[in-house]
Amino acid sequence: MNLGIINKKVAGMKKDNDINGLFEIQSYATSIVMLRHFATENYIAINEKGEIIVTPSKNDECLFYHYMEENGYVTFASVKYYINEHYDLFLNLKANGKVRDVRRTAPGQTSSQFILIPSDTNKSCIR
Repeated sequence: MNLGIINKKVAGMKKDNDINGLFEIQSYATSIVMLRHFATENYIAINEKGEIIVTPSKNDECLFYHYMEENGYVTFASVKYYINEHYDLFLNLKANGKVRDVRRTAPGQTSSQFILIPSDTNKSCIR
């Protein structure tokens, strides 16, 4: 399942190399990134309600802690919001392509682990 933006919502996509699944990963500090959608130039964010949203402008809700897990997968955790400790709200996708409530995610869950696939446009497909 690939991460994508469809109809201004974050969703999973089954098609590889779809323009809706291409993101530019913008680095802002050590392990701190923003995910900018290639086609719409919108950003993925986590808001104060714990919802994964799409926003047209950069803000601190768009910042994610980018971590490479031991198994080679990558996780993206909200920099701004947390429940018990920093970086405990993860960007995630369920098997059906819908996003899971970030307040119900935990380290090690497969729904929050992604593979970065470089594309020929200097953007990345996040699977």
